[in-house]
Amino acid sequence: MNDTRILDAVKLMDSKLDRIISLLEHTPTTAAPTVSESPMLYDYLEQWLTEVKAPKIKPKSLAILRSGVDRYIKPVIPDKPIHTVRTSEMLHAIDGVPYSYMRQVVYSIFRAVFKRAYQYDVIADNPADKLDFVYHRRKKGRAITHDEQDAFVKALDDEPTRPLWLFYLLSGCRCQEALTLQWQDIDDVNGRIYIRGTKTPTSTRYIPLFPQLAALLSELPHDGETVFPYTLRQVRTTFDRLRRKCGVQFRIHDLRHTYATRCLESGIATKTVAKWLGHKRTATTVNNQYGHTIINNIIKAVIF
Repeated sequence: MNDTRILDAVKLMDSKLDRIISLLEHTPTTAAPTVSESPMLYDYLEQWLTEVKAPKIKPKSLAILRSGVDRYIKPVIPDKPIHTVRTSEMLHAIDGVPYSYMRQVVYSIFRAVFKRAYQYDVIADNPADKLDFVYHRRKKGRAITHDEQDAFVKALDDEPTRPLWLFYLLSGCRCQEALTLQWQDIDDVNGRIYIRGTKTPTSTRYIPLFPQLAALLSELPHDGETVFPYTLRQVRTTFDRLRRKCGVQFRIHDLRHTYATRCLESGIATKTVAKWLGHKRTATTVNNQYGHTIINNIIKAVIF
């Protein structure tokens, strides 16, 4: 009798085990999509650029992202189903970028695209999670000294683009902001100039039409819509030549720093200077070393 009960119990256990095995065999898995189901890498990248990034960022920033894809990712990683891309391929692409800024851009593209693909169940695992963070240290600008400024202005003698460089020194505009300036932006009645910001929404602003600026602009011919009819490439080429001529090593953007520092040296309030520069916070004006010349002068006064 006991043997019969034991046999029945064993049969029941076998039956339950068979049912469990059957259920496991038919349970859906979370395996990665097959090659036929997974989107191609560059189709997915293009969708991310046009649908996710383009509505949120400026065309210039979008162009930088596209440059990162076209110049540093496509030559290294062939187009293939996105779930087959490996971390080692991403590292190879990142390591091949010669500049730290663009290396960080390429790294950020991989992180954003594959995170999104993982979140939307396009891939089962995110290979970009294994990437180490790529650091990029921005070069801080500086204001050129009074002697360097004199040398630069002297180098502008007989220079056809002289008004442009003086405009940078007298307005604090960014390089592209001056090139987008139109004659209709000059408001002689109210004594101000409308600046189309090229960096952030808050960078669109008005700056005073100082007498020096008014005199400078009055000497220019009104031949077209824009005040300074030069391309960015022409400006950079001319600047490299002028920099060699005056013997001072600095960047075009440092003329903006110089303007801010000269304003602060003249006793103009930091809040006012920040407004003219298009900074949302005065801390940005100070932290970007616009006031480093004043600070250095204070230190020298205390020590010496």
